[in-house]
Amino acid sequence: MELKEQNGQFVYTDGVAIEEQMLAIAQEYPDKQAADYIAHDSHYTINNTFSPVRHNLLNWYPFKPNADILEVGAGMGSMTGLLCDVGSSVTAVEHNAARADIIRARFPKRKNLTVISADITTWQTQNRYDYVVVVGVLEYAAIFSGGVGNEPHITFLEKLRRLLKPDGVVLLAIENRFGLKYWVGAAEDHLQKPFVGIKGYEQSGTAKTFSRAELDELFQLSGFAARRFYYV
Repeated sequence: MELKEQNGQFVYTDGVAIEEQMLAIAQEYPDKQAADYIAHDSHYTINNTFSPVRHNLLNWYPFKPNADILEVGAGMGSMTGLLCDVGSSVTAVEHNAARADIIRARFPKRKNLTVISADITTWQTQNRYDYVVVVGVLEYAAIFSGGVGNEPHITFLEKLRRLLKPDGVVLLAIENRFGLKYWVGAAEDHLQKPFVGIKGYEQSGTAKTFSRAELDELFQLSGFAARRFYYV
C-alpha cells in the first residue's frame, strides 16, 4: 500500500504511474470491453481491477429490486459495474480523485452511476441507501482516522449504519486474519510480513484484519442488531 497527499489529506494509491495507465485503459476499453484488453495483459493490478471474475464476490447475493446502493472506497471500479447491473442507483465514493476519474472513464454510459471523490468519514448526504457495499476498506480505518485500538473501525461502521435506510444492509468483504495461508507463512496481504496478523498486529496505526469473532463484536458495538457471515 502507498499513500500520497491530495488536497491536504493522505489517500490510498497504487502509484501515480499505474493509475495513469489504468485511466488510459479505461478510456480506450470502457465497461465490459476491458475483458478484451486483459486477455493480453497479465499484470496483477490490471487484471485484479478489470477482470469480471472480481464480481464473483457479490454476484450471487440476492439484491432486492430497484435498490439504492452506496459503494464506499470504490477504488478503480472493480465492483462498480456489477452494482450498476443490479441496482437502480449507485453512488460510488472514492477518496482518491485519480481513482474516481478512472471509474468515470470506465463507465461513461451508466446512467444510474454517480461517482464522488470524498472522504467517507466526513462526507455528508441526506440520502439513505438499501445497501452500503464495503470491499477491502475497513482494514484501513486506523490509518485514515484517529483513535486507539478498534475505535477507528467502530466509528467507521457507525458512519455506514447512519447511511442506511431503516431496513438497509451493509455488505462488507475483508480478508480473514486467521486465513490458512497465514499459518503456513504467507505474508500478511497489507503489511507484507509473515505472522503479523496472527500475532495480533503489535504495531498500532496500520492496516489490520480481523477474525470472525472480532468482526462480529465490531458490528455489535457499532449498533448492528443482525449479523450474518458468508464464506467461500
